[in-house]
Amino acid sequence: MATIRDVAKLAGVSVATVSNILNGKASMKGETYGRVRRAMQALQYHPSYLARNLKSHKTRLAGVLLPSLDPPYGEIYQGILQALDESGCYAVLKLSQGDVRIEAEMLRSLADIGVMGLAAVPSGARSLRHYRAYAEGGLPLVLVESRLPGLDSHQVLFDNKTLVYARTRSLAARLPASSLLFIRSSVQNTAEQEAQEGFCSAAGAGRVLTVSRVRNEAFKQLFSALEEHGAQYRAAVVSDMPLALALYELLGLRGLSMEIHALAGDGWNLQPAYRSILPIARQAARAGEEAAALLLRAAESKCPMDKQTVRIRARADWAQEAIPVLPGRRSLRVLALDCESTDALERLSACAREQAGVGAVFDRVDYNTLKEAAEREALAAHSEYDLLMLDLPWLPHFVNRGLLYETGRALAAELTQKYPESIQKTFFRNLERRDIVPVVSGIQAIYYRRDCFSDPEMRAQFAAQYGFPLAVPRNWTEFRLISEFFTRGNNPLSPFDYGTAMTLSRPNARVNEFLPRQWAFHGHIVDKWGKVALDQDGSVRALQNLRQTAASACPQRAGGIDDEVIELLLRGEVPMVHSFTSHFIPDKYHGDTFENFIEVAPVPLYRSILGGWSLGVHRATAQPEACCNYLKWMLTDRAAVANMRMCGGIPTLAVYQDAGLRRQHKWLGFVDRVYANGGVREAVYDTFGRLVDPGLVDDILADAVAAALGSDADCYDILACARRRLERLIAGEAPADG
Repeated sequence: MATIRDVAKLAGVSVATVSNILNGKASMKGETYGRVRRAMQALQYHPSYLARNLKSHKTRLAGVLLPSLDPPYGEIYQGILQALDESGCYAVLKLSQGDVRIEAEMLRSLADIGVMGLAAVPSGARSLRHYRAYAEGGLPLVLVESRLPGLDSHQVLFDNKTLVYARTRSLAARLPASSLLFIRSSVQNTAEQEAQEGFCSAAGAGRVLTVSRVRNEAFKQLFSALEEHGAQYRAAVVSDMPLALALYELLGLRGLSMEIHALAGDGWNLQPAYRSILPIARQAARAGEEAAALLLRAAESKCPMDKQTVRIRARADWAQEAIPVLPGRRSLRVLALDCESTDALERLSACAREQAGVGAVFDRVDYNTLKEAAEREALAAHSEYDLLMLDLPWLPHFVNRGLLYETGRALAAELTQKYPESIQKTFFRNLERRDIVPVVSGIQAIYYRRDCFSDPEMRAQFAAQYGFPLAVPRNWTEFRLISEFFTRGNNPLSPFDYGTAMTLSRPNARVNEFLPRQWAFHGHIVDKWGKVALDQDGSVRALQNLRQTAASACPQRAGGIDDEVIELLLRGEVPMVHSFTSHFIPDKYHGDTFENFIEVAPVPLYRSILGGWSLGVHRATAQPEACCNYLKWMLTDRAAVANMRMCGGIPTLAVYQDAGLRRQHKWLGFVDRVYANGGVREAVYDTFGRLVDPGLVDDILADAVAAALGSDADCYDILACARRRLERLIAGEAPADG
């Protein structure tokens, strides 16, 4: 294996020169850099991660200590890995098998390699002294699933007591309490104890069976229990999945029948062997993400942190969802946008017809046609449509003018409680009634090539040229500089012709590029007194930034859309783009792509445009009951998650909490912060207090962006012209060109 000395010798320079180039402390231009670069390529030299960290006396290694990789621990580990990967850290995994002696040995080995912190599932109370020694020694520690009473540490816990209580209570409502059995391991930890408390509180007369933590011994004990009382029990609640599998095997061996309900993680349904076991699902991957986030904060904090406890809420129990099936087979007609989200709704319509007695037929049109047609249909006394698909900015107009069927307070509450609070606040803001159901949510995010941003040569070259590390842009100035750096016209060593791609050919797309920049630079369309403020500093800086970034952007085809910039990224033509998350659908692009190298990050300051679509029931529909039944079915957890897996985007709690979706769509991990900090287009009112058509405001902004991109005119003058146009519009004059 080549060393840094070999590179220096071949290049004819000193070791110090090679080191300075690798660490961005030397010029990236000139003949010396070229010789070093060619020598590295010839020798296939890569800098040693461990050597660099030993030299700096700190590592980016995080210890992970789990009993096994059985559910839910495999999912917990996946969650930890995802969070660490996004932070440029590495996990070192050790398995204790639930044995205190092995656990102590693994703790010692992790401490010996100098991990920056430890996330662990403790085996039980007997391991307290081992963890206490390392915690008191200053090692950041996060306990997952189980607490250690007497140890002050960060904790991420499941609500096992509530979960088991709810499932046992549902069993006790239809089965005699004496026919219920709780099976747990003899491991003395708080997770097992809380699960037992939940069972006993709900079952009362049910029996608790404690078996050995040693699997073979547990198998024998279960066999004996079934031999003696097997016919008595009709349902068992089990504290972990391996015990549930052992019970399932023994039931088959003895020819007995019993319902098995087991505490599990997120991925229980991915393995065919688990299909006969009814899971009590827990958000295990989410627990892993939270544990890693706590660990990173504790490890990077320069002073001791107050210890925190994160409780992972119970996910809704899919098995208890039931939608009454309407008699006969109803069919609804929907006026909808032609997009992938409508594809998902359309494909699931057959399932709705079978399970809720009502399906839907979708008439799909483009954006501009839908905007005009929805208005026309909503005003009509009679319409062929039962449901209308509406863009987020249109909602106040349709709802507050009473153009939709009023679903009623009870049904509205039933439907909206399916959504996170952030979604409710966004979609129902300024609405007098809750007559719509969100079916698509979209935020803007930054997608980038992980391999390019982590490449040592690119990082060193960038640091030398700009004076700060190459990383996901934290603001729009960094976004511009990174785009400039990766554009071959500015940097001959770049592997890309252009550093980014932008949606600039259509008016509403230009506005989508401008507004998040305007908000990040603290610009506004109107100030708090309603006066037009378009030509103030924040908006001017935003327009300047957009113009400068566009100089590094790949030219788009006429009519280019968000899908095109995503395709350019996946095809490897640009290293970074800014786009709506609803357009990132890698599966639609056939052939070789860089899908597995793509990472996602929030836009600067989390100030994204919040987009989305809703369904509203037409006020003249002849089938209001069928419409409401269809909407209720569509918002069930199973339907919403299936919709998302087919590239839809119904933004319910179940979708945001689903571990598989969170791994596939990483933006779900920061969506709450985006909805808390993002925004929608500002409402502009005329001198009579009426809402100015948002489309006309968009036209003015889009023309300003086009003028900035198509001329050398001063951005202040361009926005001053836009301000005058908007002032005339507010005064009630006909919208005129600038």
